[in-house]
Amino acid sequence: MSICTWSGLTCELELSTLIAAAGAIVAFLFGVYQYADKKRQSNKETFLKEQLRLCLEASNAVARLTVEEEEKWDEARRDFWRLYFGILCVVEDRHVAKAMITVGENIPKPGLPRPIKTPISDEAFRKNSIKLAHEVRRLILASWQVKLDTVPTDERFDGGMAKADGNPKTHPPYKAP
Repeated sequence: MSICTWSGLTCELELSTLIAAAGAIVAFLFGVYQYADKKRQSNKETFLKEQLRLCLEASNAVARLTVEEEEKWDEARRDFWRLYFGILCVVEDRHVAKAMITVGENIPKPGLPRPIKTPISDEAFRKNSIKLAHEVRRLILASWQVKLDTVPTDERFDGGMAKADGNPKTHPPYKAP
């Protein structure tokens, strides 16, 4: 039993009562912290899933512009500009934004006629498509805190247009993980 005096009041407290009260306060505060952390993680996961979906959709739209013809090409162009002028801006970082701008410089805006030849098959556009895909990959890996090997550089790729000549330097064999 302990006697304490505070502002003229006298009270008797047991040490076990003080320890129990302190334990209850600590447990309550820890519960509040865990709830707030779980809520934050839940909100972050929702954002990351949407970022993943939209970034992959943008990369896919650009890739389709390099291989699709006419109607499907027009659809890919609409998809690209919808993402470019809209929702992708919410989730992209400056590197993905820069890659989208670079790609967009070669895609006629909605309402303008499509290029004479589709798909867009020039080497620079294909390299910019790959650059966008790499920036999307980098952003997603960083956002999800995933560590993977780096992807080959542009010297190793030629935009996917080299002939499969069997040369292991230009076309290394696939190795299963």
